[in-house]
Amino acid sequence: MPLETIAIQAGGLFLPWQDVSISIAAEEAVRTAVVTGHIPPGVEPPWPDEKATLSANGTLLLTGYVRDLRPDQGSDDWRATISLVSRTVDAVETSILHKTGLVENRDIKGIGAAFDNLGIGIEAKGSFETIAKHQIEPGESLYSTLEPLARAEAAIIHDTPEGKLRIVKKPDGSHSGGLVAGVNIIGAGAEFSGQGRFNPVIVRGQQSRGVTPQAMRPEA
Repeated sequence: MPLETIAIQAGGLFLPWQDVSISIAAEEAVRTAVVTGHIPPGVEPPWPDEKATLSANGTLLLTGYVRDLRPDQGSDDWRATISLVSRTVDAVETSILHKTGLVENRDIKGIGAAFDNLGIGIEAKGSFETIAKHQIEPGESLYSTLEPLARAEAAIIHDTPEGKLRIVKKPDGSHSGGLVAGVNIIGAGAEFSGQGRFNPVIVRGQQSRGVTPQAMRPEA
């Protein structure tokens, strides 16, 4: 099994890299990457907020922006550490701009689309409850208004390779490749802990909607 071929473009520059770390999770709204490499003399490095993409073996993994640039000028070239973030960072860090802050009779995808004033894009898979009224809090971000609604329906929110928000009841599919020592694992580490492994565990909470005993005092 061959190693992955990573291709990174940022600010119109094809980045030569030495080390790259990519973070993607089913329950994270923003995927990230950190790239370290050399910038040739006379070449302008990519600056924060410039557009960026990252792919592996031709498959798009991240569409977003340069977040941080940490250059180190040497005698012959630049050595730079560059971090990348998904387009969905705007859904997490910026406030919703909406004339009333209120939408009616929409499911979670419709609510997201109504408040997506930056055009990030909302995808959803599965059926979701229609909510009679949803009012945002002043200064609330798109992600922070959608996350409790998703949690109430046992759904998760993550970003896509194209930099959109995706709402699903479970992760899509499984990884088609494999990790094999001596083949495509150069180095690996792990940590096993008994911390937090209590027995029994009793969970009590309250649903965001409903006034029945099951909604007000669930316990399991």
